[in-house]
Amino acid sequence: MALARRPDTVTWLKSVRRKIHENPELAFEEVKTSELVRYELDKMGIEYRYPLAKTGIRAWIGTGGPPFVAVRADMDALPIQVASTDFFFCAYLYVCTCIVQDDRWRIVYLIIQDDFELRGSKENQLFARFLFYIFVFQKIEIKTGN
Repeated sequence: MALARRPDTVTWLKSVRRKIHENPELAFEEVKTSELVRYELDKMGIEYRYPLAKTGIRAWIGTGGPPFVAVRADMDALPIQVASTDFFFCAYLYVCTCIVQDDRWRIVYLIIQDDFELRGSKENQLFARFLFYIFVFQKIEIKTGN
């Protein structure tokens, strides 16, 4: 929980969230969002495979074998009509990202940072050698009528 409250973590999360919300992209059109994810993964030194289903990304940290934990983060926006822009800025009137997506991004980032700290701790190195995380960044699995 302390990691989630650190000023540098909060600043980073807000920055990424704003970039995503300012440039929402529909399914299979997430070019800028995919670039942003890959840029952030590169900065953290995390391996990934791209493309996955056109614009998706599969990233991983850890041993490379079982047991593993898979975490999915949606990176596309939904085509919804926005009645007011008082609470957030959306560059496109009829395409916006959702709060659920923000939560999944936060979870992915916190898992990655927590794993880095766990692996750096001598008392946790034995346990950390058995962890393997797979992160999938892809489109939402919701049908929108299109």
